[in-house]
Amino acid sequence: MAAKKNKYRQYPPLTPSQIRNVEPKQLQIFDISVFNGTKPVADTSTGIVRSQSSFWLTSYRKVSESNFTYEEYLNQKEPEFVDLLMQEDFSDSVRNETTIYLSRLRKGTVHKNDVNIWLEKLYLTHQNNSFFIMQLLRMIRCFSFSYFYPSCLTLAGLAVHHESDFVKSEALSLLDHWGNIDVFRYLNYHEPPETPWLRHKYLAIKDSLERYAAIQEDRRNTVGR
Repeated sequence: MAAKKNKYRQYPPLTPSQIRNVEPKQLQIFDISVFNGTKPVADTSTGIVRSQSSFWLTSYRKVSESNFTYEEYLNQKEPEFVDLLMQEDFSDSVRNETTIYLSRLRKGTVHKNDVNIWLEKLYLTHQNNSFFIMQLLRMIRCFSFSYFYPSCLTLAGLAVHHESDFVKSEALSLLDHWGNIDVFRYLNYHEPPETPWLRHKYLAIKDSLERYAAIQEDRRNTVGR
């Protein structure tokens, strides 16, 4: 029997000696103000030298010291983010260039609300581009439900009613991926799609979540006795 294929690529961590042997110039952070395009940098977790976008070289200190608001800063990053998102392959990994990019924009929880609102604006701006919306939903699926809550539900709800059946399907897959009580309650406010295969998918997901909700409720009642 053939060995089971790993779903995600995995790289062994660098040993201390390997880290010491990485050339300092590969790990140095440059001032992007004099550069255009990309520069090669080393990924210290894998030892792989690859070309990174200018975002990785940008000093956030300069941004924080400027007169820009964070909303304006995010708007400046939109073309770069959109270009990265449109080229991303989400088929084999939950950690990729786009998710790392967005995590750095969010800076932990410091700018969570700013990034959530920005993503909603991106959806509305590019809602006529079905592939962009599908890529956006695929990227969101790489994160936990709570990471973009409540904007994640807003975006999924909008996508369920998108004119493209493929976008609707991607939105349903996202909701099914989360598979929690909040999603079940949210689906109750949405009518099933008219397209037969989408309607079947919607009802299957809702039925599964309804059973899950019943099991959770039964567990709560048992513990409360």
